[in-house]
Amino acid sequence: MDWPQSTSTGSRSSAIVRRVRSDRSAPHPSPPPGGERGWRAEERSATRPSPLSFGEAGLWADEPSAPHPSPFPFGEWGLRADDSSATRSGPLPFGEAGPRADEPSAPHPCPLPAGERGSRAEEKSAARRSPLRPRADASNPDPSHLPFGERGLRADESPDPHPGPLPFRGRGLRVLFFATRDWYHPATTGGDITMWEHARYVASVGHEVTFLTAGYAGAAREETRDGIHVVRLGGIHWLWLRTFLYYAAKGRGRYDLVIAEGFGGSRIPRMAPLYVREPIITEWHQIHRDLFAIQYPKLLNGPLNLLERVTARVHRNTLVRAGTEEWRRAFPSIGFKPENVFLLPVSIRDEWLSSAHFSSTPLTPTLSPMGRGGATSPTFLWLGKLRRYKCPDHAVRAMVEVVKRVPSAKLVLAIRRDDLKYEAQLHSLVTGLGLGEHVEFRLNVSEAEKRDLLRSVRALVVPSAVEGFGIVVLEANACGVPVIASSGVPEGAVEGGVNGLRYPFGDVKALGDRMVQIFEDESLHSRLSRNALERVADFSWSRVGARFEQIAVAAAARRQPDHVAQS
Repeated sequence: MDWPQSTSTGSRSSAIVRRVRSDRSAPHPSPPPGGERGWRAEERSATRPSPLSFGEAGLWADEPSAPHPSPFPFGEWGLRADDSSATRSGPLPFGEAGPRADEPSAPHPCPLPAGERGSRAEEKSAARRSPLRPRADASNPDPSHLPFGERGLRADESPDPHPGPLPFRGRGLRVLFFATRDWYHPATTGGDITMWEHARYVASVGHEVTFLTAGYAGAAREETRDGIHVVRLGGIHWLWLRTFLYYAAKGRGRYDLVIAEGFGGSRIPRMAPLYVREPIITEWHQIHRDLFAIQYPKLLNGPLNLLERVTARVHRNTLVRAGTEEWRRAFPSIGFKPENVFLLPVSIRDEWLSSAHFSSTPLTPTLSPMGRGGATSPTFLWLGKLRRYKCPDHAVRAMVEVVKRVPSAKLVLAIRRDDLKYEAQLHSLVTGLGLGEHVEFRLNVSEAEKRDLLRSVRALVVPSAVEGFGIVVLEANACGVPVIASSGVPEGAVEGGVNGLRYPFGDVKALGDRMVQIFEDESLHSRLSRNALERVADFSWSRVGARFEQIAVAAAARRQPDHVAQS
């Protein structure tokens, strides 16, 4: 990188600089591309913006007090370790300037590692760390104990919803989401909810969010919901084409970052990296091989697996979110670059973690005074959208042995209707096994009914062939309800002996044994229930959302986020 050279004959350049500094009325320049640093809001007599890329800046060589500048990583530098009296240092992330070289309080800067900066001008006493770096103090010298083992807030620290100044010269990011369904779509799934919650948090802290998604009957084509500009582009099967046309006509060059869903069991991939030039974060929920094997005819398994691998190769140079450590390790096997995959779990809305959330409904006779996870009756729950790969029929079959050992046992299937043929097969299975008095069907339950069900059961059963994470796990744990999960559910969601019990997928006898065990062993159930309540706090929307926003800000500046480097 070439730096400006100081010469004794540069009188004309020096005169121009002096005139610019003396002109108090000079307006702020329009933001240059790429997040290059600009003028501070409080500095009307601004120096020239640096020509360096992505906010890297040194002092101008023709300024009398400026020694030859040294390059600073990503344009970030702060106070020297031995300089406790400096009142300002600087540049803030993505274009907010630090002190001029002719300011007496600003010594020659000492480069700090990427991602660290000194204090802002209005913070007179101490340097403030970048939100992308862990907080360090005597009680927390090592960030490895932080939730999910990554850099971020301390486990005992409430997240700051505004961790630092907004990037790109005083405005927030402009973020474009390529999603399948929004929160309000009647057929929304866990992956859709995850993307919506990311968008909702990013919008809540001042960024501008546009959410491209499928439409549904009665929905407006465009509206603002939860601070998000929602644009509905019609049916799911043509969403890939309509997304491209929208981006080409209205999106190209107008956004700082694109969050794109990469692949899903019922979604035609958009292949966003083929035409999007902005930085991309890819949402990839799971590897779908096992899902395809159960959900679709065998004839389609080969082509679908090939399509998934091709899509992963297209997205391999983007940042990729993995919901658990198992998926982070597995994603490179289908074509992603390991260094681009970062770990960030799904979240649960903060109101689920509030005690007030559980006070609306009186306790039922089957509940202990705890009101959370204290059900004493042998009632088990399967909850979710009815898809074959989620295998609720395994829970029905397990009930045959459970009822022999616990005659009062009951299974509730709380179904969001989708596959009507499979639903009819479940009814036939229940009748054929003689379980009519032990299996109850609940269809399309409301959020309030779902919470009441969770409060009234002994355990949640998740017998799926594969899950990206399973938001129902967090909802159950928030009610103090342990989860009995198959090996298709990542251990990052259900840890055996901690917040639930595990068994090999497809082993119906082992599933039945776990159901009986969690009913008969009261001390085990109490321990799992307590652990579930403690563990779920790490997955709060505000905590996970803050970390996602930090990654988004770094990605928009084309920097490798700390969360990726440390994964």
